[in-house]
Amino acid sequence: MPISASSAPSSSSSVQNLAHRGQPWAVVENVAVSESVRGQGIGTLLMEEAVRRARGARCYKLVLSAHQSRTDSHRLYRQLGLQQTHLGFELLLI
Repeated sequence: MPISASSAPSSSSSVQNLAHRGQPWAVVENVAVSESVRGQGIGTLLMEEAVRRARGARCYKLVLSAHQSRTDSHRLYRQLGLQQTHLGFELLLI
């Protein structure tokens, strides 16, 4: 379920789950706001919309990952109530 603003594309999707009685969970990735308009609340609006859509899809949780260097983003996510719960790993396949 793509979410976008002209200066800040983002995407999210729900994932089926075997636990939690089969309830889906939401994944948000690629939250990006153009440097020239950062600090104007666009990231907050995008994340609020992602949460709204996840709730609408009856997801039991929403997860996202952010590069460890994106400390401003980490601060925003914490202000929005997200908690850092995992250490992430990735394997690039292409």
